[in-house]
Amino acid sequence: MDRLVSAPAASSPFISLYIDAGADAQGKRRIEPHLSKELAARGAVLDRAQRASYEADAQRIQAWVRESLPNSARGAACFACGAAGIFEAAPLETPLAGHRLHVGPRPHVYPLLHLLDRYRRYAAVVADTSYVRIFVFGLNTRLFEADLQGTHRKAMDSVSESEARFQRHVREVHHRFAKEVAETLERIVREERIDTIVLAGDEVALPLVRGVLSEAVRAKGVETMHLDIRAPEHQVLQATMEAFSQHDAHTDALKVQRLMDEFRAGGLGVVGVRDTALAIEMGQVDELLIAADPSVVRDNDLADEASTAATAEDLVAHARRTDSKVTFIEESGLLAEVGGVGALLRFRVSPRDGGSTIS
Repeated sequence: MDRLVSAPAASSPFISLYIDAGADAQGKRRIEPHLSKELAARGAVLDRAQRASYEADAQRIQAWVRESLPNSARGAACFACGAAGIFEAAPLETPLAGHRLHVGPRPHVYPLLHLLDRYRRYAAVVADTSYVRIFVFGLNTRLFEADLQGTHRKAMDSVSESEARFQRHVREVHHRFAKEVAETLERIVREERIDTIVLAGDEVALPLVRGVLSEAVRAKGVETMHLDIRAPEHQVLQATMEAFSQHDAHTDALKVQRLMDEFRAGGLGVVGVRDTALAIEMGQVDELLIAADPSVVRDNDLADEASTAATAEDLVAHARRTDSKVTFIEESGLLAEVGGVGALLRFRVSPRDGGSTIS
């Protein structure tokens, strides 16, 4: 991604292609006929000097789709510009709503950045008191799984003391197992840079695990419905993804509210295309908040759809180049009244002397 957003404008056009690889009603993929037709149509309107390079890139993309796109993939993203020395192609497990082809001076990364944000990594913990499964999901697929087996079943079988001592022993074993789970989860969160954890399981195990987590990791937790410890992976993904998305919608609303509060108070917030673009240019932006629907991102002086799309693309690419976090607000209406975009700032520049105030 860093290579794509940093790519300079080239003498030949970049091809950016997003492929919907899902099957049709007859259970078949029909990518190549549509792709060949669209690529040929776009190439036909290019200058002769650009056409040879474009056609070579188009052929390379078609060869990758034909030979390397896995049957299991639900989509793909391809970027090619031989003049810039760039060819990137990746299968995706995330659904895409139709094919999208963009030909222009730079890679069209807005849809890919949106996918990376919407389906970003999170941890899912499915627990009972003797067995825990920890998953890391990202881009709608499993990236990692760890299973932990407790010992309390065996320990309970060997206990013959009084009921009180028996119950105390069980609690101690549960607590030790919960600590082991917490230590493993903390390590995974740290190493995988996880910012959201979905907790699922029975009513005994979840409080035990939550109770021994550090405050920082506990704050990342989102509880969901009861989930059987033996649930198949696809069911775990579906259930936890729903909880993750609901949590995301809630945090989106909180971030937009914080942005508006900061802006209205003259604090660390800007809204609108022009002021946000200027803040990015000056390195002020900590987090860019932008509507997931790029048609909502509007400068009132730019009326046509093409200019609007280019504006949204420029904002997210420039924010990424300056190490700003980019958050796509799925409920685009939350930002509609301010032109679809705003930013939370690291510092604000004083209008009087050009100095800055550090938060």
